[in-house]
Formats: sequence, C-alpha cells, structure tokens
Amino acid sequence: MVIRAIAESGKAIIPISHDQMNHFAGNMLQVHNAEGEKILVMSKQAWDALPLNKQQLLQSLNRVLYSDLKTIETNGGGSARCMMAEIHLPQTHAD
Repeated sequence: MVIRAIAESGKAIIPISHDQMNHFAGNMLQVHNAEGEKILVMSKQAWDALPLNKQQLLQSLNRVLYSDLKTIETNGGGSARCMMAEIHLPQTHAD
C-alpha cells in the first residue's frame, strides 16, 4: 500500500544499501525554493556514498545541494534532514 501510494503521488522510490544508509543517504530532504524549484538537500558524505547512476538520477529529478556536515554527523548523530525545519502552513497572499 505504501509503495502504491508513493507511486500515485508522482514520487519515485530510490533504493539505498545499508552502507549508503550508514553514510546518511537516507537523511535527505526535498524542499522547494520561492520559484517552486525542487532542491534535494543532503550531506557531502551522503552524496559521496551514492554510485554515479544514483547521483545522475537524483540530478535529473531535482537540483542537488550538499555540504560537508561531518561535525554534525560525527557528534550530533544526524545529518541534513535533521538540521532543517519543515513548515507546512497555507500560503497567504499579501494585499
């Protein structure tokens, strides 16, 4: 049911290995900028853990943004997704 719901939403499931997961490849977050552009945010460690074909696939679906988060990943136990806050409020229009 979960796989069907994801497919019906227009999203893709991109499998990752345990090794990739241990390098924070499961700790990514897709966000949108003010222009509606999709941006996939992750750490450099997560990006480097992915094989070229998965990097290319992700780049074909969104702009990819990664940064060295080694201090957070080593000492904080999390990565990019854990550092970001999601706000789910209805858009308001200024008059």
